[in-house]
Amino acid sequence: MKRALMAATAATMAVGGALPVAADAAEIAVPACSPFLEGERTVAVQGTGFAPNSEVTLTAGDQKLGTARANEDGAFRADAFGPAFSSERKNVQTFDLLAKDAEGTSATADLQMTRINATLPAKARPTSRVTYRVYGFTPGRTVYVHVRRGSKTLASHKIGPAAAPCGTASRRLRYMPVTNAAAGSYVYWFQASKRFDPDVASVRLPVEIVRRSGAEGR
Repeated sequence: MKRALMAATAATMAVGGALPVAADAAEIAVPACSPFLEGERTVAVQGTGFAPNSEVTLTAGDQKLGTARANEDGAFRADAFGPAFSSERKNVQTFDLLAKDAEGTSATADLQMTRINATLPAKARPTSRVTYRVYGFTPGRTVYVHVRRGSKTLASHKIGPAAAPCGTASRRLRYMPVTNAAAGSYVYWFQASKRFDPDVASVRLPVEIVRRSGAEGR
């Protein structure tokens, strides 16, 4: 009896093997941090487990970032637009990225974005120590600030190596880090070059030094 039961069970399993097998859940992957450039596709998205040959829509909240076409295996690669930040004051923000195909298959991922930017306080005395911050530089590369007036570089200072994943670095320096700063217009060039190089990708900040009633300020 025991042998007969085992044989019957094996036969049942053989019939059951013809039943459809559930597909793997859909997944999407994005870089640890993507740069935000308005109007440019800077978000690399990869997906698997979607309906074969289906159109996949990429969104973040109510913002449509682009579409992709899944291949016959349900996988896709796409370069999407970066979503707009919720505030002009933000330089790094995380969004909920949703990928959804026409059949309703969907997957989500955290999408971290950074502006390529450099910031200083809006106003300070030239001799005050303030925090310089940079965003969106290549992680591991050392960032410098070059203080320029006209065609001359008056001073260069190291900000520090850009940290992963969003290429951030900061350092406290004088608001006007040059000797005997005079009133006038300056441009701070932030770049990954120890010596000023106009051909290197840079973030530029205009700074104005004024004198009022014997006091100096921006």
